Amino acid sequence: MRLNATRFVEFARHVPESGKVHFVTRDECALAEEVSTVFRSFPDAQRQALVETWCRALALLPGAAQCIAWNMPSLRVDGELVLSILGFREHNSIFPGPGVIEALGEKLAGFTTTKGTIHFDRDRPMQSGVLKIIIAARVREINASFPRPNGQFKEFYANGRLKAKGKIKPGEKPASRSR
Repeated sequence: MRLNATRFVEFARHVPESGKVHFVTRDECALAEEVSTVFRSFPDAQRQALVETWCRALALLPGAAQCIAWNMPSLRVDGELVLSILGFREHNSIFPGPGVIEALGEKLAGFTTTKGTIHFDRDRPMQSGVLKIIIAARVREINASFPRPNGQFKEFYANGRLKAKGKIKPGEKPASRSR
């Protein structure tokens, strides 16, 4: 497989620290080996839906790290868990957390939701538009969780790229949010 310079740069963003990847699409979406192992355990149509959803999420979060969290393929930005994806017998699920489900409310009409999960069709990928609003809501939720009680501060752009990071004194507002 040949990668032109543009595609190589895009591919390099998704290589996990282990360097072990598995190519799954013609668009060179590279899955971390441990993520690929989980997805390979599903029937063909379901696996394809999971992989396409995963690749769409990677495209929306270009700096995300692939990992396994709570035994599910997950995406993190600068150590912060954005979402997890997993398949089940009757459906596939995205796990963005309960705050996102609550924040999106009616925008998720037509989907079955539980406290922190959004179900989608077992054999079809999550629609890109819906996935985009889920990820944007999760990034907003992560941003709102800072500063932490210990003064640690991070702020992310909508695409998950780090905008600001540091430590602040109690009672201070981060410079990037004070405007």
